Amino acid sequence: MLTSSNPITHTAIGMGCEKAWFGWPCDKLFEDLRKKWAFAPDQATRKQVAVELSRRAYEQVPYISFAQWRNPIAYRSDRLSGVLVVPSVPPMWNIDKK
Repeated sequence: MLTSSNPITHTAIGMGCEKAWFGWPCDKLFEDLRKKWAFAPDQATRKQVAVELSRRAYEQVPYISFAQWRNPIAYRSDRLSGVLVVPSVPPMWNIDKK
């Protein structure tokens, strides 16, 4: 999931009070750590801050993940062409009958 690949784009872990996801988790320390991660000068610093972020997220529990899942699709390649393979919901454009 692209949005959970880093603490800035991971919507569910945001704890910015009124600006957070539903439930409005609020934790200034966590938000300060997110900012510190975003402006870290190098990967070593980001790694260190990521560990701190993980610890704080486990302490505060802003959300509970239900798991990871996939949306499998099936089609007959002898009848369709142009099917785009993407990791989430398959787009319904670019498809032609053969």
